Amino acid sequence: MIQLMFLLFQPKIDYSDRYGGKVHRFLCSSSGVSKLRKYLGLAAYMSIVAGTVFLVYCAFWLPDFRLWCKMGDFNQKGKSPDSFLLMREKERSAYDRLMHYILHPEAPCQTMEVLGGKRGRNKKFDGDKVICLEPGPGLNEDCIVYSFGIANEWSFDESIHEMFGCQVFSFDPSMGIGDHRHGDGIMFYNMGVGEFDGKITVSGQTWNMRTFDSILKHLGHWNKTIDVLKLDIEGAEYLVLEDILEKRLLNHVNHLCIEIHLPDNPYWTWVLRLLRRIEVEAGLRHFSTRNNTQMPPMRVPGFYARYEQHFFEMAWYRH
Repeated sequence: MIQLMFLLFQPKIDYSDRYGGKVHRFLCSSSGVSKLRKYLGLAAYMSIVAGTVFLVYCAFWLPDFRLWCKMGDFNQKGKSPDSFLLMREKERSAYDRLMHYILHPEAPCQTMEVLGGKRGRNKKFDGDKVICLEPGPGLNEDCIVYSFGIANEWSFDESIHEMFGCQVFSFDPSMGIGDHRHGDGIMFYNMGVGEFDGKITVSGQTWNMRTFDSILKHLGHWNKTIDVLKLDIEGAEYLVLEDILEKRLLNHVNHLCIEIHLPDNPYWTWVLRLLRRIEVEAGLRHFSTRNNTQMPPMRVPGFYARYEQHFFEMAWYRH
C-alpha cells in the first residue's frame, strides 16, 4: 500500500534534458526527419557533383598535369618551350608525325631475312629481327653481330650464326649468369649497354653497365664494322641511341634493329628527332617496321581516350 501511494503521488520528472532537450524533440518530430533527409540528400548530391568533377579532371587535365611535372626533366636537356600550352599542342601534333615515320618506312628492300623469334603466350611471334640483304649491304664473310637484351631468348643470336656464320656477342645484365660461351660462335657477357660505365641496382640486382664505345674497345672491335646491332633493352634504347649518335658510332654499323617502346611521357618531338638522326647523321635508311603484337594497344600520354600500339620492331640498313 505504501509503495502504491508513493507511485501515485510521486512528482513528475522532466527527462528532456537527459535526451538533448529541444534537439531530441526536433529529431523525433516529423518536420525534423524531413529536414534531416533534405540535408542528407543535399550532401549526397554534392558528393556526386564533386566526384564527377574529379573524374573529368582525371580524364582531361591529368595528362596535361603529368606533362607539366615532366617539364623539369625535359628542361634539364636544354629543351625549354615558350609556354606549357604551346608545348602541349606542339607535342600532340608531333605525335602524328612520329607515327607516320614509324609506320611508313621509305627505303626499299627486295630481299628481307627474318631471323629468330618464337611464339608467345598469345601464339604470336616475338623476338624476331629482320635484315635487308638486297639492296642493303648484306653481311660480310666474317660478320660481327652485337645483340643487347637476351632475357634467355637466344633465337635471333642462334639463327644469324647458323645461317650466316656470324660471330655473335650477346649482352644482358639481368639474367643472373656470368660470362660464358653459348655454343659455337656466340659469346655471352653479363653486362648491359648504357650511357655511362658503372653499376646500377635494379630490383635488388646489381648490373654492370658500359657504353657502346667502351664495349667496342674492350672486345677489340673499335676499328671494325658491326654488321648488325640489335637493341632490345626495354625502354632504355633512347638514351643509349642518343649516346651512340653523339659519338658517331653508328657510322660503323650496317644494320640497326631496335625494339622501340614509346615513352610514358609525351615528348614526341624529341623522339622523332632522335629517330631521324639515324638517317641524317649515320646514313642508315629505315626499311622495316612491324608491330610487336605481344603487347596490347595502350593509352597515348597527353591525349584523352586515344589508344594505340606502343611497341614496334624497327630496322635500318646502310645505303
